[in-house]
Formats: sequence, structure tokens, C-alpha cells
Amino acid sequence: MALVIICHVDGAAQSRFNWRTVTDAAMEEADSLALKSQVTFHLEKFLKNDEAYKETWHYTEKLSKIVFFQVHYLISSTEFTESYYLNNDGALICMEQVQAPYLHYYVDEVIRGERYFLVDDKIVELMSFGQEKFDTRNFPDASVDCLTRFSKRFDELQKNKTELNSIHRNLP
Repeated sequence: MALVIICHVDGAAQSRFNWRTVTDAAMEEADSLALKSQVTFHLEKFLKNDEAYKETWHYTEKLSKIVFFQVHYLISSTEFTESYYLNNDGALICMEQVQAPYLHYYVDEVIRGERYFLVDDKIVELMSFGQEKFDTRNFPDASVDCLTRFSKRFDELQKNKTELNSIHRNLP
């Protein structure tokens, strides 16, 4: 009986180690590729009061598949950054959202931030940091919010990527 428990604990520990190792390797590779071949474009958006702001999008591909993308924008004097890492199958493995004062220098100046690590569309680890905590009253299920935000952003990226590619093909 003790042997089975020890094997089970070892198996659980090995499983936990593997998702972290696989995620770290995928993120490291995406970051390395981004240094060589990142694409950037800008979108103009409007708030409900018709105030315009610009989103800056960056994305990185491996074998024609997106492995990383980031959206960065500034509203009033607050900077927002959303970063998404995908595995080779196109599944979300890490998402980070950060809200901070414009031109901040120190981590303790972050207003609010979350980092999600996912395996098979399930959050296996969530870290919250900054001066404000995650709004559990308005967003009671972090995994639904995370996957919904990713899905909307990924669809928006795919749409704009297709439009950018068609423009580039039609250039002289």
C-alpha cells in the first residue's frame, strides 16, 4: 500500500514538473523567435465617449502558426498590456494582463496584474499582483474570463492578420 502511495505522489510531482517545463520551453522559444521575426501593427479604437486610443499589436509565428501575441494600449494615464503564449497546437498556455501607470519604473507601481498558466484550457496556476486584486465580484470565474478574453483577442488578431496579408500581397 505504501509503495502505491509513493508512486502516486511521484507521478503527481512529475506531472506538475512536466507542465511547467513544457510551458517554460514554449515561452522561451516564442520570446527567442520574437527577437528575430515579430510583426507589429496598430489599430485605432474608440471608448464609449468616442475618445480614441491606439492599440499596438505584436505577434510571432512558428511554422505559420501564432505562438505569441501582445496587445498594448494607453487610456488616459494608464498603460494596459495583454500577453498571450500559445503552444504548437494553438492552445493558450499562458496569459498575462497588466494595468500600470504610464511610464512606470517599478513592479510595485503596477495597479493590477494577473498571470494565468493553462493546460488543456484549464487554469493550473493563477498569480495576482499589484495594488488592486482581481475583481472576483464582477468576474467570478477567472478561467471563463481568461479564455473569453483570449478567444476574442485571438479572433481579432486572425482577422487583422488576414487583412494585412492581403494588403501586402497587393503591393507592387
